Amino acid sequence: MLNIVVIGTGSIALSRHIPCVVESENAHLYGVYNRTIEKAKTIAEQYHCKLYESLQEIYEDEHVDAVIICTPPDSHCEITVAALEHQKHVLVEKPMSETAEEAALMVETAKKTGYKLMISHNQRLYRPHQKAKELIERGEIGDILTYRTLLGNPTRPEPGIEEEWKNAIGEVGSHRIDLMRYILGEEITEVFGHLFNVFNPGETMDDNGIVILKHTNNITGTLITSRTSLGESDRMTIFYGTKGTITLYGESSAVAVELGTKEKTVVNYPDLLPQSVVEVTDIVERFITAVINDSELLVPAEDGYEVMLVLDAVRESSQTGRWVKVGER
Repeated sequence: MLNIVVIGTGSIALSRHIPCVVESENAHLYGVYNRTIEKAKTIAEQYHCKLYESLQEIYEDEHVDAVIICTPPDSHCEITVAALEHQKHVLVEKPMSETAEEAALMVETAKKTGYKLMISHNQRLYRPHQKAKELIERGEIGDILTYRTLLGNPTRPEPGIEEEWKNAIGEVGSHRIDLMRYILGEEITEVFGHLFNVFNPGETMDDNGIVILKHTNNITGTLITSRTSLGESDRMTIFYGTKGTITLYGESSAVAVELGTKEKTVVNYPDLLPQSVVEVTDIVERFITAVINDSELLVPAEDGYEVMLVLDAVRESSQTGRWVKVGER
């Protein structure tokens, strides 16, 4: 039984991570911590677990096997490195960190200590995404040429109230950057980005972004990411191949395959979830299982680092108005 402490008791911890730990047959919610102690105290009382009043107390507790970090990204690196160095396995929320430089330090520390570090890119586990990956890998629509992907939600940032880290490209766009790498199996090599704030143009925090992404194998895609989709959350993705297209979260079904040019054949997968339903995945259980069995992680730290390289490049491109190569590629 794995003893887990959840660090940060905001909405994502309360809606996803804590319930998943509590429901697991292989883990125990050993404790919680939040910088606002009273908030953590309420959660500790609700779940009858230990209340930690400092991070150091968690690090020094030999009974703690792993931590789940649900704090803002500007604290991810410091907490992750300290936890790993104190012999704790780590599952950290996305985006992995604030910069690729921080992410590199996190990867290096995990390798040095031998403890596991996984990034919570849970959208890899959505059933439509798994189906798209399967179809593309078996060549259902031929070679992928281009794609366009959109991820928007109606959680518009409030100016002067919400922290800078709650931006569209990091909080929302990082999901799609990881997902496109995962589904296509091709690295992103160069980007052109435009990040902006439509509701509060004077704010430096972006609430929208438009990005062109070049991948290996001559694939180019476009990403639109938004925190101002004030209607229903929008998650449509279309992959264009040499033999047809795959549409995710379209009007007909969660996954639709259209083959041919003159005489088209359309195959729908109605058993998969519709656009309006957001899946609750078993990302936490995947982490727990990997730690217990000392097996491969679903989203290793190296993948989180690759996403951070892309995010850094997008931000640089938006600032300079130029194409930017990702990392050393």
